[in-house]
Amino acid sequence: MRLIELALIAGLSVGAICASGAIKRFPPESVKVLAEDQALKVGSEVTIKGEVLGREKRREGLADGEFALRVSTADYGVVNVVYSSFRLCRNEVGAAAQEGDQLEVFGKVTNKDRVTVCTSKAYYIKKL
Repeated sequence: MRLIELALIAGLSVGAICASGAIKRFPPESVKVLAEDQALKVGSEVTIKGEVLGREKRREGLADGEFALRVSTADYGVVNVVYSSFRLCRNEVGAAAQEGDQLEVFGKVTNKDRVTVCTSKAYYIKKL
């Protein structure tokens, strides 16, 4: 019986604290807006800076396709940077990049976490 009383008192205390405004809560809409502000916009051009974490894993048996680096950025989290695409494009700086290298990338956003340097000669990967 004593345990039930303690639980009831604790529950009422938490309710009173939350109702008093002592604990700030963000409405779900504001959290969504904050996350969207930091998301890459598909179709836009972007410059990112970050550290190479390694190469994107490829499906086994895939002989051709896109090759990408996994780059950790402060603004967008982990971004996959496509440096080679279907034998039509190959960026030598991207191909030579090693884990731990610091890069600057200017390219086109093709997905919420993917940037390519293969669709324009103006796009680049630069080692910092």
